[in-house]
Amino acid sequence: MFSDNDVNFSSYTPVPYIFKTSRQNYTSLYFAGETNSAGITDPEYTECEGWFDSGFNVGQSITKNISTINRYTGGTNAQIEFVLLGESNVAGANPDHHVRTTFAGNTIDSLYEGYKSHKYSFSVPASQLGSSTTPFFFSSINDMNLPSDRNTVAYIQVKYPHTLDAENSSAFYFSAEDGVQAKTLLNFTNFSAVSGDTVRL
Repeated sequence: MFSDNDVNFSSYTPVPYIFKTSRQNYTSLYFAGETNSAGITDPEYTECEGWFDSGFNVGQSITKNISTINRYTGGTNAQIEFVLLGESNVAGANPDHHVRTTFAGNTIDSLYEGYKSHKYSFSVPASQLGSSTTPFFFSSINDMNLPSDRNTVAYIQVKYPHTLDAENSSAFYFSAEDGVQAKTLLNFTNFSAVSGDTVRL
């Protein structure tokens, strides 16, 4: 570990924001994955098997809220990533899933077949994030006259530009852009630390 005791900050221009990553992994229910005609799953680990959110079925909706507190709207875009999984397969229907997802001013319609994992990535202006949390709405659209449309969410992740407000935390995890300066000045506020503490970056 490199220790820096520099106290001459006058030659450095402070950066206006850093990046914070908010991620929620959903692991409340175990899904066995696809079954065969006898209702038996593959003994090997397969796609869509594992611990995920409890899910939603045909005509149902769920909402997930991700923390985006202290967003900085004058910087670069936020990067959003989530994984949606199909957890049913209706015989004779293709596709047999219709999910509408709404978040940060965006709406996407997903039509897909059977037990499949779908990873989505989006770049959105930070101004479209909520000032405290950003809701993600997942809805099964009941327009295909199917008996089942079971889906679930594995995780949601939002990496977004964040002000230098450390949220009154004593351990604050962030990343910063590489700059043209040899060193970067970070003028944090609201950081809960005792005078004399060593700050590790």
